[in-house]
Amino acid sequence: MLLALPLSALELTFHIVQRASGKEALALPFRHIKDSHKCETVELDGDFSVATLETLLGVVLSAFGVLYGSQRWLDSLATGQLASSGTVMLAALPIIVGVQLLLSALNYDIQNAPRIPQAAFLGGPTEIE
Repeated sequence: MLLALPLSALELTFHIVQRASGKEALALPFRHIKDSHKCETVELDGDFSVATLETLLGVVLSAFGVLYGSQRWLDSLATGQLASSGTVMLAALPIIVGVQLLLSALNYDIQNAPRIPQAAFLGGPTEIE
């Protein structure tokens, strides 16, 4: 899988942090857009799989559900009003889907564990004693 990264992204961050004045800070995003055609390709490792996407999305959805649900629950406690069913579902559904995605990523990882010992490829013993 190939990923294109702008060459000037690191320089842009460095300039913003180090020495951006008012006018220069406003001009930096436009300079970055102007230089966006200068890209280099970076080859990612072969470890990027469906499980990676499921893990990332599962963590984000679960965190959103917990944070949103906690905030609405605390608001409900403070005001004394019950939360609507839509609010409860808006908090519960991302938690359910997020946990399901995390379980699916775990299943994918377990199913793709190597079945042949690596020692067989290195000339070592192939059976467990």
